[in-house]
Amino acid sequence: MKPLVCLFGSNCDAVIGSKWGVRCGLRNEVWAMLFYVIVIIALLAAYIIPSIAPYAVILVMVLSAIALLYSFYLLGIQMFVLKQSCSYCLISTLVVVVFSINVVLLL
Repeated sequence: MKPLVCLFGSNCDAVIGSKWGVRCGLRNEVWAMLFYVIVIIALLAAYIIPSIAPYAVILVMVLSAIALLYSFYLLGIQMFVLKQSCSYCLISTLVVVVFSINVVLLL
């Protein structure tokens, strides 16, 4: 596999290729994609079937909280354990933070 070309001179390969780059046999990128797909499906389902909207809102809030906590955990691993940064990971963390704030404010 070719090394990632990271922004800002960071070392994405060291971060993504570390033992913290995989959880329960799946790479963190796969978990992130699953998170976004489930959130999109839940919100679309709530829009199409209004009777399930309260359940979809709860699901999105719980998933957002988990994603936020996990993103901060991985950020701590980057900063304090690996002492390396991954620009893509930092951008992903920022997206999760902004998304979670919006979930709290809008839902």
